Amino acid sequence: MKNRATDVADHLMAQLERLGDEGMQTEALEAEIKRASAIANIAREWTSLQRTAIDAAKVMHETSVLPVAFVQGLSAVDKSGQAKPLAIGVE
Repeated sequence: MKNRATDVADHLMAQLERLGDEGMQTEALEAEIKRASAIANIAREWTSLQRTAIDAAKVMHETSVLPVAFVQGLSAVDKSGQAKPLAIGVE
């Protein structure tokens, strides 16, 4: 996954295809439903993060400045699970 909207959509569509497998046994279907729920939750969080980034860009466009408290409050998680500042192009 390369963290693009099309990649998220691809994951969601692949999950729909797995859930649509009519030959799936009950145990496998139950596991797939749990997996689908987890994927949907992550997709919702990703979408929320993208909405926040869009809103921030709108504020920056409208005011030419991002509020310092907002920028300081943003963080991302690196591969080790540690929080790190989220770079959004503001120096």
